[in-house]
Amino acid sequence: MADPVEVETQPSVKRARKMATAVALAIIAVSFGIIYGLSLNGATTVNVMYVNVVLNENGASRTISIQFNHETLTSGEKAYLSFQINGGSTGTTLNSISSGTPGFTVGSVTPLPLTIPPGQHYDLKLFFVTPSHDYAGDITILISADPPQAAS
Repeated sequence: MADPVEVETQPSVKRARKMATAVALAIIAVSFGIIYGLSLNGATTVNVMYVNVVLNENGASRTISIQFNHETLTSGEKAYLSFQINGGSTGTTLNSISSGTPGFTVGSVTPLPLTIPPGQHYDLKLFFVTPSHDYAGDITILISADPPQAAS
């Protein structure tokens, strides 16, 4: 079997092929760059459905669930909520607050410690700051409480 006949191409045809290949590679690279850039929109979305406030007092705990279902929040955004808490039959002192959900920072607008006398209630105002990552679900806020100290 005879070898195929080799026909030399003109330098202008070689140049045109090289140019077409370079343009095709550039278009592919730019396309991937645009797609990658669009996928990195940088917006963090946080959706909190419920805020579960866990009140720990003398080794016992009770949970107050607050439906939040707010608009979509972004990273580092501060959201406020308030709820009514009662002093029960013996009263209670709210000492400190902390986050039970990683990435969230929580705090109290109401200065702590706060003593709520027996049979009375108080509108407690809290806030949380959203994390720097996407999140959807419930969050937990932990409140440490004690019965009020007897006057000495």
